[in-house]
Amino acid sequence: MQSELIAFFDLVNIFQMIMKNISFENKI
Repeated sequence: MQSELIAFFDLVNIFQMIMKNISFENKI
C-alpha cells in the first residue's frame, strides 16, 4: 500500500511539473 501511495505522489508531482511548463510556455 505504501508503494502505491508513493507512486501516486510521483504522478501528482509529474502532473504539477507539466502544468507549470504549460503555463510558462503560454506566458511567452
